[in-house]
Amino acid sequence: MESASCVFLDSGTNYNSTLVKTLCNSQDDSAEVLEKIVVGQVLGLDDVVEKVEMLRDFGEVSLVVLDNLTAALNLSGSPGSRARQRALFGALDSIRRVINDIDAHVMITDHSSRNWVSGQPIPIGGNVLSHAVDSVIRVDRLREGNDVVRILVERCTLPSPPPGVILRVSSTAIRSIR
Repeated sequence: MESASCVFLDSGTNYNSTLVKTLCNSQDDSAEVLEKIVVGQVLGLDDVVEKVEMLRDFGEVSLVVLDNLTAALNLSGSPGSRARQRALFGALDSIRRVINDIDAHVMITDHSSRNWVSGQPIPIGGNVLSHAVDSVIRVDRLREGNDVVRILVERCTLPSPPPGVILRVSSTAIRSIR
């Protein structure tokens, strides 16, 4: 059985095939993985809606990554305007409907900016990952300048959400420490 494709909707120049290659065990594995990743450029919320709607006719898709939502929003309309907020709501609703229809998972990333006082990178609005649209998972860095992150389930359809997990993340591995 052949596995489904993954779609990476890029609002900048964030997609990095070299990173994919370094995460694979061999050149053969990396070539196979890279063949299953489809990259699309988005230049605003209208592009997000258009590309996500195209997924209905694309075939089997297991994962859609929108990197990053803040950049797509910043490329759309005037900050603080009602039209821009409506466009954001429409784009998120379109993503929700399509993802539910094609039975895929979606990961929407945000981006970080530097704190003007400390110079430390901080998430804008928090990094929120959405899995099957029915669950919201929050990823937080526990200590500044450290590679320890906490993953918490903020909302899900289960009566009792799973507990959080603390991970140590490096360029070569991800290890659970709790």
